[in-house]
Amino acid sequence: MLQLYFLDSFEQVRGNWTLLVSDREFEEETISIAYVLPPPDQKALGSWKVVACLYCNETSELVSYSIQNFTLVDPEPEDFTMMVLFLASIVAAVIVVELFTRRISRVFKDLRNTASKIGTGEVPLDVQNEIQEIRESDTVPRGVFLELVIEIERKIRLLAEKAGMKTWRYSAVSRTTRSLRAQGIIRKEIADLIVSFWHIRNSVMHGRTSITKANLEEAIDIGRVVLSELEVAYKEASGTRQTPNS
Repeated sequence: MLQLYFLDSFEQVRGNWTLLVSDREFEEETISIAYVLPPPDQKALGSWKVVACLYCNETSELVSYSIQNFTLVDPEPEDFTMMVLFLASIVAAVIVVELFTRRISRVFKDLRNTASKIGTGEVPLDVQNEIQEIRESDTVPRGVFLELVIEIERKIRLLAEKAGMKTWRYSAVSRTTRSLRAQGIIRKEIADLIVSFWHIRNSVMHGRTSITKANLEEAIDIGRVVLSELEVAYKEASGTRQTPNS
């Protein structure tokens, strides 16, 4: 569900909409609305805002929000329609950003399904303990998610170091993962899963989307498979039963 608000320069709501976004609209990333500016005697000049809030249809949790500023001045443009179209284009831009976060939820589900197919099904005891510690690390979903990606990154870099990669300290995780795949240290399916998962991590870190309780569980399922595979790869690279936990 998408809620839109027009706020004038005094932070007063001058218009609001509640929209249930259909799958077709989501795929096309287009929603059309028309907003008519207030009459001259009620007009508040200055900095206005368009606020878009995206909520999960199932849980009503706030998934993400975006704020776009624009300036209302006098005199009005001769072509008043151009002003309305200008405002509509601002709202459309906000909606595209918000719909991106909804796509993230779909990506989580797809990646969990992929992880369940390519995982070995065996979760080492060390990984089970790590997952439990991660779950208990924070009461906020975003905090737990960040603990998960920190642990994944730590193991990727330890594996790269064990494999003798000279740039493991400085390369981005996605690049390091691709290098590990190119050397045959991790499977292509796992490397692709990590790279896709890291796109979500970047989106969360840059504030483009948030972690809900629902997609946190999906993230943990993905992380369990990734950590298990990295554990196996580390043991094979080291030639011992040593695990990358120290």
